[in-house]
Amino acid sequence: GELRSVEEWEEARDEASKQGMRLIVLYTRPGGDGEAQSHLSSLCARHPTTLLFASFDCDKHLERLSKRGVRFTGRFPVAVAYHGDKKIDQLLGGASPSDYERFVEAAHADASKGAASRPQEAAAAAGAGG
Repeated sequence: GELRSVEEWEEARDEASKQGMRLIVLYTRPGGDGEAQSHLSSLCARHPTTLLFASFDCDKHLERLSKRGVRFTGRFPVAVAYHGDKKIDQLLGGASPSDYERFVEAAHADASKGAASRPQEAAAAAGAGG
C-alpha cells in the first residue's frame, strides 16, 4: 500500500501489530523509488501472514515524523521494519537486492518467532485462571 499521512502510517503500524505482523515501510522522496518499491513488495509478498509492506513519500511529513522519533540522514530510500511502534531494523539508501532480501527475511523470522511463542502464552493465560 501507499501511506499518504502520518495518521495512515500510525494506523498501518497498529494494524500490523494487532495481526502479529511486522510492518515494513519504504520511506521515499517525491516520485518514489520504483525499483526498491517493487523489489521490497515482491519480497514481502512471499510472507503474506507475517509481513505488511507500505511505501511512504515522506517529504511533506518530515517534521511530524521527527517529533515521533523518525529522522533521516538524507540517504533515500530508507526501509524500516517495525514491530508495533518499535523499530527493529533498517536499511539506508543504496541497498542492494541481496541487502533487501536479508532485511525482509530477518523481519519474517522475527515475526515467526513471535507467532511461535503466542500459543504457549495463550495456554498459560488460560491455565492461570485455575
